[in-house]
Amino acid sequence: MKLILVRHAESTWNKSNRVQGIKNPKLSNKGRRQSQLLAEKFNGMKFDAVYSSPLKRAYDTAKILVKNMSYKTYKTYISTVEDLQEIKLGVWEGMTINQVRQKYKELYAQWYQKPVEVKIPGAETVLEFRDRVVNVLDGIRAKHPDQEVLVVTHGGVITLYLAHLLEMDLNRLWSISLKNAAVTIISFCENFPCVLVFNDTCHLEFDKNLVTW
Repeated sequence: MKLILVRHAESTWNKSNRVQGIKNPKLSNKGRRQSQLLAEKFNGMKFDAVYSSPLKRAYDTAKILVKNMSYKTYKTYISTVEDLQEIKLGVWEGMTINQVRQKYKELYAQWYQKPVEVKIPGAETVLEFRDRVVNVLDGIRAKHPDQEVLVVTHGGVITLYLAHLLEMDLNRLWSISLKNAAVTIISFCENFPCVLVFNDTCHLEFDKNLVTW
């Protein structure tokens, strides 16, 4: 089977450099443009199934993509799954990155050096997040053998699943970084994963201002 993983387009909180987690900001104007260009990339394509995180920034990206794929209604073709949400980041959610750096200086540094050992107040641990992500994406794969499935979700979800499939040390998790509206494609042959495409934003790069993190 083939898993086409899309990170959501830019949200208003991406634009303001604010920690999102499971909070629910909407797409920015630039994010809507990114989604439209990605939809053009997928023009005419049909997937055997479409899944999305229920958070607005992912679901609204998925809606724009599906409307361009000749589906009758996005409500019929997008299955929202709660476990496709981003990692829960507790008290950091809603703060800017600079505010987190200032208030949680040591914890923030540890988060990028040894995230498996970090417990942010009110947040999921990396291992809890791994269990959730692996369970939901392996479940989607099991439902769709020999099919092509589109999943619109979050950078953390895609990063974690790639790290798991590639048997990486999860303390190196943040060595993988994905841009907004980026496409990653993984093919599975007898459960062996092969990364065919990673962090593809060629649909945006005619205008460098549209390429965002």
